[in-house]
Amino acid sequence: MSSLIMASLFSSSRSKKRRVRSREKMAEINSSIATFTKLKEKGLISEPEFELLKNKYLNRYQTYLDRSRFGI
Repeated sequence: MSSLIMASLFSSSRSKKRRVRSREKMAEINSSIATFTKLKEKGLISEPEFELLKNKYLNRYQTYLDRSRFGI
């Protein structure tokens, strides 16, 4: 019985850590996209370059985000 309780606590602890990491990663991604947006507004990068950078950055972390979203 105690092993089931320990397993449950361990599992919920891992899930909590995974959710925290996911929130931190999304904040990092959103911060980077905001930086790209500022560069676009200043005229340092064009609209197609902005879309390319944004899509490349989102695709790079898509696997990580999918894993954290589905609890894999």
